[in-house]
Amino acid sequence: MRDRGDSANDRSRACRAAVRAFRPRRVLPASLAASLLTVAGASVAVHVISSRLGHPVLRPELTARLTKVTWDDPAVAAAGGGLTLAGLLFVLAAVLPGRT
Repeated sequence: MRDRGDSANDRSRACRAAVRAFRPRRVLPASLAASLLTVAGASVAVHVISSRLGHPVLRPELTARLTKVTWDDPAVAAAGGGLTLAGLLFVLAAVLPGRT
């Protein structure tokens, strides 16, 4: 025979299961952010380690061109704007409620 304690325990389990089942999934934004950060970190690590060993991965012409880029360059402003927009989209994906 069941008593009140079992009934309350069953209700709390059911409530937790419902919350888990109806929680919005954020798999796509999380996977995308994790992938981008992994790729960026790995590419920086490869470039730094290979440069330290004396065999840079990037071609010298590309490296020379990148060292001459200034903050006033339109390409830098466009890249900054794109990164800002991507960051805003990730923040909105985290803050706004998703589909249930």
